[in-house]
Amino acid sequence: MFEDLRSFLDDLEERKLLRRVRAEVDWDLEVGAIQRRVFDGEGPALLFERVRGYEWPLVSGVLGTPERYALAIGCQPHLRAIIARVRDAAEHPIEPVLVGDGVCQENVDRGTAIDVRKFPTPKWHRLDGGRYIGTLGLVVTKDPETGHRNVGIYREQILGPDRLGLNATQQVGTLWQKWRRLGKPMPVATVIGLDPCTLAASCVQARLGEDEFGIAASPARCGARPCRWCAA
Repeated sequence: MFEDLRSFLDDLEERKLLRRVRAEVDWDLEVGAIQRRVFDGEGPALLFERVRGYEWPLVSGVLGTPERYALAIGCQPHLRAIIARVRDAAEHPIEPVLVGDGVCQENVDRGTAIDVRKFPTPKWHRLDGGRYIGTLGLVVTKDPETGHRNVGIYREQILGPDRLGLNATQQVGTLWQKWRRLGKPMPVATVIGLDPCTLAASCVQARLGEDEFGIAASPARCGARPCRWCAA
């Protein structure tokens, strides 16, 4: 299994399931248009090396085909095998182990140094209200009544250097309403660029109260690193 996104991308490239785009691309609609056309043709994941105005690359379409999804969770690229793997993980969750360090905190910004606009975030579609940094990242919250953790994928729009707008639907919307009734802000952590198994597990339609990190830990034996702080 892959411990992080870097090792997964290396493996995808070795298998010719990832293609580097070396030409300069515009974050404003062009990235989204290219990715859409490649996705419709069941093409490879794309690593855009030069996004106009930014020093960092951008990867998209990481889990865009059954073959790449199966590779992420460690099974054969067949529908029955994928279903069996996901079902087994959901039925036998394992509490993730807290670790002392991790790649997620190799670089830490604090206070006024925080600016999410420094990342090459696309405006994907012409009808989007802005630039969405959270299109395949995780939103981590917890139930104020039970303390159970909840993990899901929800669109996150950049509203400012340190502000994101969250599309609070489905389970995270249910939890937000609970926090709202208590008159308290809901603590939220967002995770972008994580290991592929945890990302795949967050797509599972688990019941409210079931921990998606536990589902991911079942096949991956992955660890978790506590946040330095949590937005509320």
